[in-house]
Amino acid sequence: MYSKAGANWDSVCKINIGQYQSPIDWPNSKDLTLNETLKLNLAYNDMENVQVMNNGNTLMLTSDKMGGIEFEFEGKMLKYKGVQFHFHYPSEHAFEKAKYPIELHIVHALESGAPEDYQYQNAVIAVYFDDSKDTENKFIKELDLEELGNTTINLKQFMDQFDMNNFYHYKGSLTTPPCTECVNWLSLNTVQDISKAQVKMMRDHWEKYTKYPNARECCPINGRTIYKSCQEGMKIQVKDFLLTNLTNKGLILRHTANQQ
Repeated sequence: MYSKAGANWDSVCKINIGQYQSPIDWPNSKDLTLNETLKLNLAYNDMENVQVMNNGNTLMLTSDKMGGIEFEFEGKMLKYKGVQFHFHYPSEHAFEKAKYPIELHIVHALESGAPEDYQYQNAVIAVYFDDSKDTENKFIKELDLEELGNTTINLKQFMDQFDMNNFYHYKGSLTTPPCTECVNWLSLNTVQDISKAQVKMMRDHWEKYTKYPNARECCPINGRTIYKSCQEGMKIQVKDFLLTNLTNKGLILRHTANQQ
């Protein structure tokens, strides 16, 4: 599926591929549109009896008691219910062409706050993980990726550490077929540490099923407005991003200067 990083998906996404595709290469923070009326509130729960599934492209963790979020935008208070979360290696979104080793997506479905025909029926929170400090991540450690069965995850504790006043937003699509343009993307700007061993563990797990990284190539912004919720922008500056070049032979990694 990812042999060409999604460049060959036209046949399966032909009905849905338009001008608002995801992921994107985030512009520099100074070039984003400031919108201080954006509000994001979290209401996650401790996830019990979580089902961990491997669909061959990613690890997907589901629970009917995830909780959810409230997102205020364009005069609407949109309430979304958490549905599942999963990971991508490397990150799907880039920052001026540079990528982190891991990106977490928390997927939500609209519950209230907009009419039934509202286009953006899903919201996805993106969280990025950086291995430059080689520091073990407690949340990743507690995920039992080797035992694909029922488990318990404290998603609430993990997410409560984030600054909800500092995030990016744009309108986009699912990053896997059918690539439907139905997503309010919310990118959290507190990057998480992760160890190199944990990155390798996640990569090795995916390589049992596919030899390719499970990240779609970045798509054109096509004139979309990209918002930031505050002037601060990215909360930390990482000196060594992984610049990822996807080829039919796999990953070529090199270092690039950090975002200023």
